[in-house]
Amino acid sequence: MSWDILILNSKEPVDFENGNWPDFKSKQTIIESIKSTFKDSDWPDSSWGTLTNEFADIEFNLGEEESLGNNFMLHVRGGSKVISLIFQMCSEHGWIAYDMSSEKFIENGTDSSGFNNWKNYKEHVIEDKTKKPWWKF
Repeated sequence: MSWDILILNSKEPVDFENGNWPDFKSKQTIIESIKSTFKDSDWPDSSWGTLTNEFADIEFNLGEEESLGNNFMLHVRGGSKVISLIFQMCSEHGWIAYDMSSEKFIENGTDSSGFNNWKNYKEHVIEDKTKKPWWKF
């Protein structure tokens, strides 16, 4: 279970229905950009990369197609510091992050209702799994 973030090739929020924003140059350019921000990211192939450190576990999903288009997906796990890491990456490269769960753009690096909702849900699921099933009482 992850918190899913869409990264768009735009510096500002876009109108998904009427907006038109440019495509990324290439997968390799995106990989190099991500690696410049997250030097410890791992890229076994050009479709999927990972970052695992003390603050975050992020999967970078660039897809199988050679042409990336104008967006890619992050599958995120970690503490609240991960929000500022995503914001930092976007700021450095002229991108913007869209929180799929709250359906809002992440326009600063400090808060996200979507992250809090994901975290609360994750904690609820984990807590429920530690309780005894009803038939074992």
